[in-house]
Amino acid sequence: MGGLALKTYQIKGDITGSKTFDLNTWQTGTGGIWYNWYVSNGSFNEQPGTAINCSPLATDNFNSNTEIVIYPNPTRDKLTIRANDLSFNINKIILYNQVGQNLPLNITQIGNEIHVDLNNFQKGIYLLIIEGKQGEKYLNNIIRN
Repeated sequence: MGGLALKTYQIKGDITGSKTFDLNTWQTGTGGIWYNWYVSNGSFNEQPGTAINCSPLATDNFNSNTEIVIYPNPTRDKLTIRANDLSFNINKIILYNQVGQNLPLNITQIGNEIHVDLNNFQKGIYLLIIEGKQGEKYLNNIIRN
């Protein structure tokens, strides 16, 4: 079922009005059934589902003590990344688009600078995560114009 489009909690009304859904947690209810709704080959489909997971998307601790310089931002073609803290060794650079897709990067290093080619990306806002060798992370929004 690769076409999941919407998770629903269906509550059929009755005369007692005792069935509920908690909009504070978006996970709990009484008297209803979870469904996965989706469209396949132009036809609406549903199948029994499970409660959604409303926990945070990430629980990583991001490092705000390391000074990382990223320029130019906004950019049209490439970013330059430099860690001013010499003890911060960059292990990985990850770029996500607005729908959460991890995008493949063309990265080159020249001296203590890392260059990220963004020529093939559309205009928009991206999330850049820089991971250090000790697991520390630094994040920044990047604007491609």
